[in-house]
Amino acid sequence: MTTYLGIDVGHKRVGLAVSDVNASVASPLETLEDASWSEMAATIVERIEARDVDALVVGWPLRLDGTEGRSVDMVRRFESALRTALEERDLEIPIERWDERMTSQGAEQVLIDADMSRRKRRPVIDRVAAAKILQNYLDSLES
Repeated sequence: MTTYLGIDVGHKRVGLAVSDVNASVASPLETLEDASWSEMAATIVERIEARDVDALVVGWPLRLDGTEGRSVDMVRRFESALRTALEERDLEIPIERWDERMTSQGAEQVLIDADMSRRKRRPVIDRVAAAKILQNYLDSLES
């Protein structure tokens, strides 16, 4: 049994999602904001330890044609801060990159369909996007 943590890295916020222990269902967890990459990475390591996470899935920003998007450098910098935070706690957790194309749009549509106002969507959209990234990854494991 493996527990995964999904991560959606944005310019201002980082969304987190977690799988069940059977690695079949992803659920939104929380949104981190108003902190540096290293502070957010340290918080993620705390969540990893608290939830006995075995692997991480980071959304990788690809363009529709499959090439790396403009945000790749930002995500690489975040991933570097995360690896440093893991090393500081002597944790060896694999980090998988997963295509995040269309996840933010899909997450927003889910929240619109739930009749959530734009103001209420803002704080939750990143964690819902993280759950979509993680769910897509988990579904790929089953096939």
